[in-house]
Amino acid sequence: MTQATLPSSFGPYRILGLLGQGRYSEIYLVEKDSRRSALKRNKPHYRYDREVYQILDREAGVMKSLNGSPYFPQYYDSGTVDDWHFLEMESIEGLSLGELMEKKKSRLAPELAAFLALEVARGLDVLHGLEGEDSSTIHGDIKLENIMVSTEGQVKILDLGLSGITFRYMPLERLHDKKVTPYSDIYALGQILYELIHGKRLFEKATRAETYVAMRELRIEESLFRDECPPALKKILLRCLKQDAEDRFQSAADLEGALRDFLQSYDPQINKANIAGLIRKFLRPKIEIKPMGRFLDLDSEGYLINSASADKIVEPWKAAVEDLRKTYVERLGPSLHSIYLRGSVARGDAILGVSDLDTFAVCQGPKTKISSAWAPGYYRLFMEKFPFANGLDIQFIHIDDLFRDLTHFSYRFIIKVLATCIHGPDLSERIPKIKPSLKIAFFYHGNLREVLIESIKMLKKAEDDEEIRLWSNYALRRILRLGFAINIEKENAYTRDLYPCYQVFSKYYPDREADMRKALDLTLNPTSNKEEILSFLNQFGGWLVVESERLFSNRPAT
Repeated sequence: MTQATLPSSFGPYRILGLLGQGRYSEIYLVEKDSRRSALKRNKPHYRYDREVYQILDREAGVMKSLNGSPYFPQYYDSGTVDDWHFLEMESIEGLSLGELMEKKKSRLAPELAAFLALEVARGLDVLHGLEGEDSSTIHGDIKLENIMVSTEGQVKILDLGLSGITFRYMPLERLHDKKVTPYSDIYALGQILYELIHGKRLFEKATRAETYVAMRELRIEESLFRDECPPALKKILLRCLKQDAEDRFQSAADLEGALRDFLQSYDPQINKANIAGLIRKFLRPKIEIKPMGRFLDLDSEGYLINSASADKIVEPWKAAVEDLRKTYVERLGPSLHSIYLRGSVARGDAILGVSDLDTFAVCQGPKTKISSAWAPGYYRLFMEKFPFANGLDIQFIHIDDLFRDLTHFSYRFIIKVLATCIHGPDLSERIPKIKPSLKIAFFYHGNLREVLIESIKMLKKAEDDEEIRLWSNYALRRILRLGFAINIEKENAYTRDLYPCYQVFSKYYPDREADMRKALDLTLNPTSNKEEILSFLNQFGGWLVVESERLFSNRPAT
């Protein structure tokens, strides 16, 4: 059905759009008395089909019984209009798990997948607790497409018509004996958990016949699960997917308990806010370029004033900063001297989905005992856990180099002017005050050539969207900030905010304004098109390298 063939109304409802279609029904976004909702009705060729009537009526009855539970859409109304049976319910703004996997184009972190499965298990426990005609109420068609996650991070279980099941999610006892029990839902949820963690189906076959053979012959054992899956979660998966129904978890409540225990021991901080940030990021409309950001203040003598403070860090950033701080402490141990946070998060004006979390650790003691090998793995976990952050920067500097090496002026500048200490002794008092100068630009932003070489190399190797986003964002932000930095003395000011960087550069290089605007747009609205990014970095990035090195070669001796 296209927008052109969409009916304009249905009884008292104004039809705004088509939300989806199933085998027997279609779902519309509707409005009535200023309330927007989802309206499900039988398809035209099932308008007089009694069996479809019964399916919709049964779903309406179940939803009425579930009203008030956060795990299901809220029931509003049901009935008949001109021989069409309908069900009006809450419209969920969010993504199905299927849509989430499609947009992410990669598997989920184990703890994130476990949290989503936990929420589904809680919903199933509520559903199974309803008394049906003969026994408890079973969903019977738990699959990625029937589980929504709202922009508030709330899991919602859909399609309660209890009319069928997707073949690949069927346990063998249902195929052979036509038995529908709570064990069927637990098995299907185990399959979903597998798909979320592995980024693929357990039975990836072309036909039903091949899938059936695989279901009968595949031995479900821990070797099937990816190595990064924690052992405790492997055991949960194994038990969900047992071929003998009675070997599975005895109830959704038992599965819920096992998942809860796993998360409490593995990652107790994951919550709905983490999930909400991820969903909002994927639903976020294109960010328009508009004036925002500011320059640092100067004191009466022209020295830069540091506006960063730990007191300005607010939620949800505060939880992310604390998670990062604890990780630095755990990973570096006695080699850690202090930790610094800079940027908009430290100034209290961070924007969800746009701002980065920029940090570095000052280390001490023998350099051979300082390991940074954990940082890439933690980056991935962090971005899964705190998806409202646009990126994460983890760096290391030894305290001896910080004060002894001229090339580390940039770190001294950050500590004095841009950062706040979030752990350990603050070193800012040991650093003299600083004025805007080309020296700042050279020591802090003058390594674009090396940055581009590294970024281009890593982009060529990148295999998923997250890696592409990481390295393109790293290079593009350097380009924007260098564009400002080469004009720092003309402006007698300093900023790291992206729009002012673009604005100042364009003032002095109007013929290159379109290029810098593209750098800003690609930073705000990342693309997974590697060829486009690589071409831009080579062309405009290469030009900026030559221009900045020309200016730096004429700077006064330090």
